[in-house]
This record gives sequence, C-alpha cells and structure tokens, in this order.
Amino acid sequence: MKLVFLLPLFLVSFAAGGAAVAPAPANQTAGITLADLDKDRVEARLGRKLKFREKVGLWILKKRVKRQERRARRAQRGAGPVDGLALASFICGILGFLIGWPAIAALVLGIVSLSGFNRNPGFRTGKGFAIAGIVLGGVVILAVLTVVAIFASGGFL
Repeated sequence: MKLVFLLPLFLVSFAAGGAAVAPAPANQTAGITLADLDKDRVEARLGRKLKFREKVGLWILKKRVKRQERRARRAQRGAGPVDGLALASFICGILGFLIGWPAIAALVLGIVSLSGFNRNPGFRTGKGFAIAGIVLGGVVILAVLTVVAIFASGGFL
C-alpha cells in the first residue's frame, strides 16, 4: 500500500533525469508532462512491467497532471465570468420540471447563449450551463408533448 503513495515521488524524481529531487507536496506535479507518464515509457525506463499498485499510482498521477494542465490553460486564457444567459437557461430548465412553462425559456436562452459561445469562445464561461439548460428544457417539452399526445389519442379514457 505504501508503494501507491511512493510512486508519484519516484516518478517525479525519475522524470527529472534521476537527479535527487526533494519530496514535493502531493498536489504539485510541476515539470511532469503526460508524455513522461506513458505506461510504456515508464516500463521501458524501469526495464520491467509495472505492478498493479504502480499502475494505479501512475493513473492517479496522470489525473493530477491533467487537472493541473486544465487549470493552467484556464488561468492562461483568463477565465471570465459565467454567462448570465447560460445560468438563466440552467435555472429555467430545473424550474421546468417543477412548473412546466419555464422549459421553453430554458431552451431559448440556452440556444442564444450557446450561439454566443460559438461566436466568441473566450469571452465568458458556462457553456456547460447552456447545454444543460437546453437538455433539461428539451426533456420537459418532449415529456409534455408526449402526455398531450396520449390524452389527445384517448389513451387514458
């Protein structure tokens, strides 16, 4: 079990060319790229196959490096505020499940917000809110139309 915790430190020192590296805190993986963490490359450097625990430790370390790369890209592009239309679309989508009619607003606001993201992708964040609002609004509208069609055909009489 100790190997899982020691593997990231070993890989950090191994990626630095074998030089002795002071143990860094577990949340810092500076200087390591995803190419350095390729399983085949690590196995070639070690001259043996990785054990299961080492594979798990490598997987965890890859996740940390990916997360840090995403955070660095986000900080580099200067992540802006969340788009108000996207957030309103998401909220209306949730309210659509309770009331019904805000689902139409969720669909419209989500589409307008998503088109704004496509025109100017670096301006604001919250594209996921817009997509979720469109999906929630669409699901509610389809459910309402299905219930109306069932009642109109006389299915529940």
